[in-house]
Amino acid sequence: MNVKVNTCTLLLLSAALLAACSGHSNNTTGDNSDTAYPPWSPINIACLYCLTDIPVGTLVPAHLGPDNLWDRPDLQTQVNQHFNFVIPGYIMSHEIIHPEENRFNFYESDMLLDYAQSNGQSFNGGHLVWHYQIPDWMQNYTGNWSAMMANHIQTIVSRYTGQAASWIVVNEAFDDNNPTNLRNTLWRQNVGDDYIAQAFIAARAADANVDLYYNDYMVFAQFKRNAVLAMVDDFQNRGIPIDGLGIQMHIDINWPSIEEIRTMLDDVVDTGLKIRFTELDITINRDQLYSNITLDLALRQEQRYREVVAAYMEHVPPAQRGGIVVWGVSDADSSARNDYLQLDWPLLFDEYFNQKPALRGFAAGLASQ
Repeated sequence: MNVKVNTCTLLLLSAALLAACSGHSNNTTGDNSDTAYPPWSPINIACLYCLTDIPVGTLVPAHLGPDNLWDRPDLQTQVNQHFNFVIPGYIMSHEIIHPEENRFNFYESDMLLDYAQSNGQSFNGGHLVWHYQIPDWMQNYTGNWSAMMANHIQTIVSRYTGQAASWIVVNEAFDDNNPTNLRNTLWRQNVGDDYIAQAFIAARAADANVDLYYNDYMVFAQFKRNAVLAMVDDFQNRGIPIDGLGIQMHIDINWPSIEEIRTMLDDVVDTGLKIRFTELDITINRDQLYSNITLDLALRQEQRYREVVAAYMEHVPPAQRGGIVVWGVSDADSSARNDYLQLDWPLLFDEYFNQKPALRGFAAGLASQ
């Protein structure tokens, strides 16, 4: 997950991107002739999820306001054509869905559920407990935190019982600077070190059949993986309900190595849990060396998507494949641009929803097994 930025900063970035992409024609042939996207052979992938039996999902901008799913038919076309499940992003964060102690806001998440169901897609709930985007009332809460957390989780999960396919129950709980310890969040401070287990118990009480995931980043790093695997081992020994691990995959064309990714997959598969690649995007301009995407960069990104998706298909047994989630649809909606304010092209479609070589690489990775 990534932090949001203010509107003024986004306007400055938008102006810079517009200047960088000036002269771009909105074409669908793949013959991009301007300076922003180089010419490449047309890519004609008809349906990404049709190439496999695993879930292939995407984050969709389902918020109200500018650039949302409801007002963008081109975005809807690609979401419906290529993805068979959707995740909601920030609309299920604490400050949006539970803005006041005695008030929940399900308006936007209900809209996304209706959209998914009308298009034959599965709906997967966002993080129920996270250290970020905490509303003021939670930050100042002085009551029984365990009861409040359980009520928060169960109210949300119960609303979508039988309709949500999975939930990220807890997101990013481990400390990067001291990876043997939990992050010192409000949840840990007020509920205790066992708050993660309590969160999973509360979620299971609200829905006996939904898949429950723990989600984190840098799991391909040994220090973070050890902490996550120790938690899973503890849960399994104590009978704490957990069905899957979400592995955030904000990576680039060089890092981490494919060997590190394969080793990570072998380790997490040993838990017996479902494994899902979440938040997959592959940046190609992390050091901001390029003002335009080059054909060489596009082809390197294609190869990287192919090898990463192929690693998942090759190392995760069919029964444990929870799917792959791409963190957005078009480059314009990417977290690199909107959260980190960097010029980059990390996703499968350009800002005009033309298919990129990256999409072809993803498709080739799915077909690898």
